Amino acid sequence: MEVVTAALFLTGAALVLVRYLKRRNWLDLFLLASIPILLLPSILSLAFPSENPALNRTAGALAPAFVLAAMALDGFVTLLTPRHGRPILASATLAVLLWASVAGNFDLVFRSSTKTSATAPGTPQKWVP
Repeated sequence: MEVVTAALFLTGAALVLVRYLKRRNWLDLFLLASIPILLLPSILSLAFPSENPALNRTAGALAPAFVLAAMALDGFVTLLTPRHGRPILASATLAVLLWASVAGNFDLVFRSSTKTSATAPGTPQKWVP
């Protein structure tokens, strides 16, 4: 998760927590609790440290995490959209956030991961005589 999505995730988690405290709907609490529950397969496999962390075990937590980020983004855009007229400010803000997210993910995937994957444990290194 890059910075924009992480900020939206934290905002979404706070919004869902406040909504749960106001309405007492169990679905809000279940959405918050599902992330640590879906991380349990990776947490409980500590007996195999060479296989941990494994992305296939933690992939279940992706859906609720991005749902929380999307809920915050929806609330933010709804807040900026006027009741009547053109939603220029909301559209511009959404475009800037989308561009920042794409740029952050591009940097995370194509620049940062190539630097760390060469030095990751278990990565075959070139043999220099």
